[in-house]
Amino acid sequence: MKDLIKVQGHCPICEKDVVFCSKHAWLRDHFFCSGCGSIPRERALMQVIGNYYSDYRSLKVQGNHFSSRLSYTSKTLLGSPVA
Repeated sequence: MKDLIKVQGHCPICEKDVVFCSKHAWLRDHFFCSGCGSIPRERALMQVIGNYYSDYRSLKVQGNHFSSRLSYTSKTLLGSPVA
């Protein structure tokens, strides 16, 4: 299936300039980062965390995995590589 949309941008999770692409019209669950595979809600969460807690890397963060999709965000918060 061909990509319906491709957009260049910067991912707040893998912190790289990447291409976001989707093969589906439902972007909420299918607009993936080419760097780490994250979806929009994960990137939005990390953007907000970064805006309010720019020093989050130096904070002690407890990781709770309520969903396997949150793994990219959790790995970023816990200092693990995502891509």
